[in-house]
Amino acid sequence: MPILTRYLLALILVIIFGLFESCKEKPSETTLSEVDLSFEDKLIPAIQVTDNPVYFDLIERMKHFKVPGFSVAIIKNGELHSAKGYGFSRTDSELKIDINTRLQAASISKAITALTIIRLRDKGLVDLDANVEGYLKTWALPQNPFTESTPITLRLLLSHMAGVNNYNSKGYPQGEELPSLNDILNGNGKNKAVTIDTIPGSVYKYSNLGYSIVQKIIEDVTGESFVVVAENEVLEPLKMSASTFRTISPKNAKRSYSYGYNYEGEMLEGSWRNTIRKSAGGLWSTPSDLAKICIAVRKALKGDNDFLSANSAKDLMEGDFGLGFDVQKKNGNVLSFSQSGRAVGFFSYMIMHPKSGDGMVIMTNSDNGGDLFREILRGVSEFNSWDIMHPKEIQEILVPDNKLKTHLGDYICHFENEVWKLRVQKKGMHLELVDLDENLVYPLRPISDYKFIELTEGDELDFKVNENNAASLIWNGKYEFLKKEGD
Repeated sequence: MPILTRYLLALILVIIFGLFESCKEKPSETTLSEVDLSFEDKLIPAIQVTDNPVYFDLIERMKHFKVPGFSVAIIKNGELHSAKGYGFSRTDSELKIDINTRLQAASISKAITALTIIRLRDKGLVDLDANVEGYLKTWALPQNPFTESTPITLRLLLSHMAGVNNYNSKGYPQGEELPSLNDILNGNGKNKAVTIDTIPGSVYKYSNLGYSIVQKIIEDVTGESFVVVAENEVLEPLKMSASTFRTISPKNAKRSYSYGYNYEGEMLEGSWRNTIRKSAGGLWSTPSDLAKICIAVRKALKGDNDFLSANSAKDLMEGDFGLGFDVQKKNGNVLSFSQSGRAVGFFSYMIMHPKSGDGMVIMTNSDNGGDLFREILRGVSEFNSWDIMHPKEIQEILVPDNKLKTHLGDYICHFENEVWKLRVQKKGMHLELVDLDENLVYPLRPISDYKFIELTEGDELDFKVNENNAASLIWNGKYEFLKKEGD
């Protein structure tokens, strides 16, 4: 029953590489090649019963997770190989997603910000290891004892090692005036001010505010807006014509811009949120455009393009965390570089394996995009023999029918002024759980006479009798549902 746990689970950021091989249905728009996307009917839940595995269909799981639209690009041998869109970008007009539909890329913006800094460094405008106070003209870092002996540098900011606090803004609804970048950094209005609470370079601390400082540096050094500099240094050289950091109004937007949708599958009020923190999460793009970043960086690492030198590309991959990218290494060699993004109403992910030149980019217009992606990832991992992300396997046991029947009935939980209602019912030889509020059904499998696993996300259910001698169902050891009397 994901509705109870979705808000509590952190998004699992994973490393994935490889390509997909075969497809069953024609896409909503012409693909770049006639490649088959074999994951379409091989999505895997968090739990698999060893002797009876379950595989899901992509379209059905989009409906299950209330994800209106999904878009993917596949990279093979260092080139864009195929792209496809599924579902809708705007459900109110049944406008389909295609390979040209723009979605919010959120924190994937950080990769472009890092590339912009590297390009400026290569032009001699900045130094990765200089004290950034020398670059800041229209805003100043707050005085802090942590920076007295160890200055903050661009290298530390880009790798989330500068000791800057984090603040996850939910963006600004349409019609609400955007603050200035200085307002963001100073914590004016509903924002949280920049602080430095650890010694720079001592610990990894993911920080959107750190990237906002980078945005301010870019603007102060160049005298141009970040939007213009990023266009000149990255988007235009890579021919990313479907990408922009500019603030888009739904009233003026073309039909190629997707609306965002919440956890319940409802369109966001105002269609989407806006942000002034462009460097940290302001990008609109498509999977095909984002694939150009992966391809360009991979070619640069091989010394094979003019956009970036091999040494500059290696700077992006340095350290334990990379600059603007999440980097996975083994014995000092880069296995993959990736970046994920989540904004209100959108989820995105891109990954590249530089050795093989294989990778992928996905984008969705839903808060639930991460749930869908994890099921895709498990399927891709299994069917391509990748040791990346796999389901938990359980061995099913046989529970006597008379014991199963004692668990049947309706259950109610009162939590934070809400009432949640469940029903446990029989389905063949097994039990299944019905979320009466959401009208969703979840298969259960026993691991003991009184403990069951929900197969979709791996949540545990314990059937017990509480201290008042009332039958109850304990969800994930936290939520107690009391069985209705008479059931």
